[in-house]
Amino acid sequence: MSVPENLSAASALIGDPAKFGRVGDDGTVYVTTPEGERAVGSYPGKSAEEALAYFVRKFESLASEVALLAARIKSGAMVPSDAHTAVTKLKEQILNLNGVGDLATLAKSVDQIPELIEGHKAAYEARKAIENAAKEAKRVEATEIKEKLVTEAESLALSESWKSTGDRLKTLLDEWKAAPRLDKKADADLWKRFSSARNKFDERQDQGEHKRIAAAGGEKEGVEKKDHEDIEPGENTGQEEIDRSPTDEGADVQKVIFEDAEGEK
Repeated sequence: MSVPENLSAASALIGDPAKFGRVGDDGTVYVTTPEGERAVGSYPGKSAEEALAYFVRKFESLASEVALLAARIKSGAMVPSDAHTAVTKLKEQILNLNGVGDLATLAKSVDQIPELIEGHKAAYEARKAIENAAKEAKRVEATEIKEKLVTEAESLALSESWKSTGDRLKTLLDEWKAAPRLDKKADADLWKRFSSARNKFDERQDQGEHKRIAAAGGEKEGVEKKDHEDIEPGENTGQEEIDRSPTDEGADVQKVIFEDAEGEK
């Protein structure tokens, strides 16, 4: 059987793969190769046509894997070392395949893949360079975003505008959560600085609140003390008027009337 140049997995599927096999009277399925026929198995309980079709599908499945490998190499998506490993695996699978089809053509298409790998190595490296550049650009952008957040948080750590600064730090925290992630170490280092600045502000805010409460309590105590000091000993504070009952006032009136009557006598 003559083999055309520039073989591919698709070329092995041109025509009818079933032409490379037959089913014996006992139900055994055979594949035809350049070395002769060899048995690939049987499919009990099925017709000869169904049995042959089953083993043809096994061949077609492996031919599809070869075609997919070639396509990935051409696109630059396949790591060259991984592609060479895949070629070795495919050669073994073709050699041991219990399937029906043009095994010789399929094997030759796999033999051509190493040249394909070398020919498209530059495409892989170019694609990899583009991917690495894009990844680096994202890393730089994410780093700038988070460093900016950290710098602002640290600048607010000593602020005494408690309300506005607290609100701003909450906003910065939301922006941090929405920012792109960096690698684990870089993210952890920046977060440590960011968290430290927030904690420093929170501690100072708590201390300021305690001082304010203490100062407010001292002023109140001072006012009460001054009110008591302003009253001289023995001075009428008006409390006597409040404490006097109506009975006491009536007694005073009766006393005045009695004294007037005595005087008229």
